[in-house]
Amino acid sequence: MKELAIIGTSMIDQVFTAKEALKFNQCNKGSMSVSVGGSMCNTARNCALLDFPVHFYTILGNDDFAQLIHNTLNSKYITLHETVVDAPSPLFAFLSDRHQHMKLSTISPTFLFQSPLQIPQPYVLTDNEKLLPMPNKVIFSGSIPSGNNFMHGLIINREEAAKLNPDLETAILQLKKRFSWVIITCDKDGVIYDYSGIKKQPACTDQPGYSLGCGDTFAAGFMSAYLSDLPFDECVSFGQRTAAEKFCHPEVVSPSISKLKLLQQSRNSIVDI
Repeated sequence: MKELAIIGTSMIDQVFTAKEALKFNQCNKGSMSVSVGGSMCNTARNCALLDFPVHFYTILGNDDFAQLIHNTLNSKYITLHETVVDAPSPLFAFLSDRHQHMKLSTISPTFLFQSPLQIPQPYVLTDNEKLLPMPNKVIFSGSIPSGNNFMHGLIINREEAAKLNPDLETAILQLKKRFSWVIITCDKDGVIYDYSGIKKQPACTDQPGYSLGCGDTFAAGFMSAYLSDLPFDECVSFGQRTAAEKFCHPEVVSPSISKLKLLQQSRNSIVDI
């Protein structure tokens, strides 16, 4: 098993679900949940639930929320490398009703590493473009980094890929000039990816569920399989299985994925393009 370092922001997620359509200039009634979040933080926690050990590099504030984040990351599968700053923890607010949603964030440069780090682990997963270039094998997640740095891999969603080109196959061919492999997640339409040729896999579920956090869950499932040297198609399949399991539960990081184990997956549903 190869060692993985995850580098990124830790914050507090506040998810508000309105009972009726959200309206400005009035009190909206609904329910609120508060949990630890941040894409890379979520991915590290998901890896721990899958019994896959990771090193997590992050910046924490000096308030009670920071202590909550620290305690939440206390796992035998997470080696925490924390830098503490004199600032309140950043917050991410997600407001939604049945038809729309709004995202708000108080993240600031204070909580972002501003230059490449010296990381002893050979593989690095990050969403922070400020860290590039790094001598490690870098897997970038969440968006397409600017510049011409050649990186090991890329995991993005359909919306991010469409900014490059609405035709996802064309987008992948363009991205392959900069990455050894590319994965584009497409919600209920499964995934399209290129490791040694473009392929598609359908989604593992078509039932209603909770999409928030599924991308981070997919990344954790995929990385745990990829760094365990499973064939690439099986790594994508396991990422999809973990995302589908989380999709059934409202938590951004669902303990339910801990029941999943790395197994060889059937290739019958994989489509070569």
